[in-house]
Amino acid sequence: MEKLTSWLKSKRIKNNFDVMGLSFRSFVATSQISRIENNLSNITVNTLVGLGYGLDFGLEEILSVLKISPHGLKRKNKKENNVQIPQINDAYSIWLLFRDEAQKAKKLMYDGYDQAQRSMGEGYSDEMSGAFEVVWQALQAHSDEFVPLPYPQEMELQQFSEIYSFGGAITNTDVGIFLAKKRVEIGISQRELAKKTKISHSVISRLESGSIERVHFEYAVRIDKALKMDGELLALAWESGEYESGISLLKYINEKNATQQKLHYTEWEQTAKAWADAFITICRWHYVKKISPLWWVDVQREIGFYKK
Repeated sequence: MEKLTSWLKSKRIKNNFDVMGLSFRSFVATSQISRIENNLSNITVNTLVGLGYGLDFGLEEILSVLKISPHGLKRKNKKENNVQIPQINDAYSIWLLFRDEAQKAKKLMYDGYDQAQRSMGEGYSDEMSGAFEVVWQALQAHSDEFVPLPYPQEMELQQFSEIYSFGGAITNTDVGIFLAKKRVEIGISQRELAKKTKISHSVISRLESGSIERVHFEYAVRIDKALKMDGELLALAWESGEYESGISLLKYINEKNATQQKLHYTEWEQTAKAWADAFITICRWHYVKKISPLWWVDVQREIGFYKK
């Protein structure tokens, strides 16, 4: 990634920022920026997203620098209200509703998961005891009892394209399931992919499970090329980096309130992030299982005030 690190350094200098100035704008530590520019540290997707925010570049510029063909995923101009694909404003607003009207927000979550639970197959039955208990555990970010909600593994490749097209929030778990589906579709094992990419089998396994918080950008590039994804994995990983790091939340809040300056940073508070993750997971179940949109309509009605 020497070409990328050299480009990042030249981009910083061109913008007349010293390392401390870029750190202030990107929320990446000065020591980390220095290590990256001196090729002493791998760049994670989350870090690259932060630098992109500070230097005003996106994935498209990165692909151009690395001479990777632009990905084919497209955005739609308008999100239909009955498509159960949550954007960052939905995920954040359910948390704001909880702060103001806790019982109302919790009931929405319990009802949504109860409906999803009824659609789950037997493969999930052993880990399910009831909507209330399961959702409660998934919201206890500061507790030893914290257990994230299970994600629907039945998601199809075209569904990820649709989530992207509607500007939906994308998580590390989404990226992992997408990677696993693509690998299986091509017909190679994790160990074969590890050999092709020179990435350890354990890392690939953790990537597919969504359990790696910081994904090395170079790993995503190698896998994307090995599986001939034409940049689609990189596009999803970038969106996931924006969500997981809090950059997409930062963009939303600053765009919503024009009086705020770009340097205002709102990081995911741990419990708020747990709420957002659980909400997105419930929505994924409704989306994959094609559950009636009535619950989604109820949610939109209740959180509408916070999205204005």
